[in-house]
Amino acid sequence: MTQAQAPVSPTPAAKSSTGLFRSQRSRILLAIIAIIVVLGLIAWFIFQQNRAARSAPMAYDAFPGATLINKTNEQGDGFLRETLGYSTPGTVEKVMEFYTARYGSLSLIDESGNVNENGSDQGCQMYKNGDGTTFGRCIIDNSQDDQVQRMLITVNTDTALNQTVIQIQRDWAK
Repeated sequence: MTQAQAPVSPTPAAKSSTGLFRSQRSRILLAIIAIIVVLGLIAWFIFQQNRAARSAPMAYDAFPGATLINKTNEQGDGFLRETLGYSTPGTVEKVMEFYTARYGSLSLIDESGNVNENGSDQGCQMYKNGDGTTFGRCIIDNSQDDQVQRMLITVNTDTALNQTVIQIQRDWAK
């Protein structure tokens, strides 16, 4: 008599752990790489937006009642420049009040001519010429890295015209 042998059941195949995404360590590493790539893309996008924002001239308000008398455009090394000249019967003081209200006071140099360490290097300030007359200057600079974006406003009296002359120079990145 032959003995009956119990049927042999096949053993289930062991799960292979050789796949790339099967180990916990591989998944964590892949997630870290994905996060770094996404953050890099976000940083690149923000950088490009900052560059684009500085590739146009800064907006400005012309002094009310001022007349445009000249306009020039030129190209510098890495930037464009537009210079606008206005004349107005208003006084230097009135024009400077107008621009100081918009751009603030330049407080880097005090009235004695000393450097104010806590002051702002942007804004408007009045100065005295040697003959006792006054002139004003406003400096607004939004430049960042190699991207130029600035505006210089100079207000002076033209005795020949008996007018106040306003020069607005705007520089911006190409």
